Amino acid sequence: MSDSHDKHRRFLFGDFVIDYDRGSLTRNGVDIQLRPKSFAVLCHLAANSGRLVTKSELMEALWGQVVVTDGSLTQCIIDVRRALGPDGRKVIRTVPRRGFVFEVPVGGSAGEHVESMADAAAATALPRQPARREWRLGRSLVLFCALVAIVGLGAVRMRPVAAPKPPSAQAAAQEQYMLGRHLYHRRDPGDVAAAVRYFEHAVEMDPGHARAWTALAGALAVQSVEAYGGLDYRVADQWHAIRTALELDPGLAEAHVRHARLLRESGDCNGAEAALERAYALAPDDPLVLSTKASGAAREGRLDEAIAVLERLVRIEPLSALYRNNLAHMLLAGGRFRAALDEFQVAKQLGGDEGYEFDIAQALVLLGSSEEARRYWHDIDDPLWRDQIAVLIDEPQQADDALLRLQGEGSPDAEMLLAEIAAFREHRQQAFALIESAVDSTLEQGGGRRSRILADWLEHSPFLRQLRDDQRWDQLVAELLVNCSRCRV
Repeated sequence: MSDSHDKHRRFLFGDFVIDYDRGSLTRNGVDIQLRPKSFAVLCHLAANSGRLVTKSELMEALWGQVVVTDGSLTQCIIDVRRALGPDGRKVIRTVPRRGFVFEVPVGGSAGEHVESMADAAAATALPRQPARREWRLGRSLVLFCALVAIVGLGAVRMRPVAAPKPPSAQAAAQEQYMLGRHLYHRRDPGDVAAAVRYFEHAVEMDPGHARAWTALAGALAVQSVEAYGGLDYRVADQWHAIRTALELDPGLAEAHVRHARLLRESGDCNGAEAALERAYALAPDDPLVLSTKASGAAREGRLDEAIAVLERLVRIEPLSALYRNNLAHMLLAGGRFRAALDEFQVAKQLGGDEGYEFDIAQALVLLGSSEEARRYWHDIDDPLWRDQIAVLIDEPQQADDALLRLQGEGSPDAEMLLAEIAAFREHRQQAFALIESAVDSTLEQGGGRRSRILADWLEHSPFLRQLRDDQRWDQLVAELLVNCSRCRV
């Protein structure tokens, strides 16, 4: 191979070399193993060094029109960052809800290396295919379950069968619903938005699918809070979905729970309470009903009851990362740090590799395991959360700068994180001064739902538990709740 050709095939950044002829990544001459798709992600990001590469661009470039979830891309990013070592998150910076930036300059001649790197990404991408739905395992499960429901397991016989027919609209809708439900409970980055799309497909295929309509309403509500910071995102669609579900199946408990939330947010407290009572009477062991009971108990300060209900819920739905995460947070709030850590670890395994680093690091700090917490802090996506952990673990050459960034932020969230640091260090007066400032700022911004969120933070923060015996505590919580909904549900 000529030197000229070699320059088109090997590219450098830091101590790393990408050789796409071999499909390899090396560091100081040592091979680093990467799956082909993860290698393709690395190539595409490096080819666009210094530029924001959106998630949709990566999905389009590497998967084409094959339908995959954001979780596939997330796993590739995790693989690449691990391959790049401790600085992997610095090399590939996450831009929340948008995409990624490759922050390190890539060596080689400018015009040539980009073209060749793009070729490398294209070479490992799946070939373009016409848009279609992939049934695969999901179809097999749906058809198998349908067979069992009709004839029973004991009646299954091996016999010649006709060529399989395409799944019915109902079966196809059920598959879409189950895929959406899986993503909704897993909660990897992008999962809720993907779940919304699956639920929408389900009700398009089968407009009589009451559970899919209910799930759509719930996923839209979560998406509204997580992505848009409020509850008014597609609120008309939420109402349409839940009314349709109740018309189709008035006895569906989870639909009454979702209806109660919408009624509460509209100010109809009596209607919300009636809807929840109806749900409790219809299906007291329904997972969503139990989750709502736990939330109500926690909001009223009955943490032990909330934990007991969530433990029961996890026994019913042991593979739900969402429910285990909720249990872990209640255990943390109740001072049961070791049990909380165990649940966070299980939720992390069920839900994917990203998204639990902050919670795990906090639990480890509270357990006095700062050294172990160091394994997680640099993988925390949110810069404010990452800075708090850096200060709590006194990370060398990082803690002082992190503290200055938090102090300079000036937002209620930053002030609450600083208050938790102060309380952890037993600086009560400083903690209260920061909490009071956060409360004042929140009320000046109009309060409302933000006030309710801050009140929940105060009441459930494990770092602030020691402050609750101070007479100022109840007064601050009361100020936050003045303009909040008076509904008990």
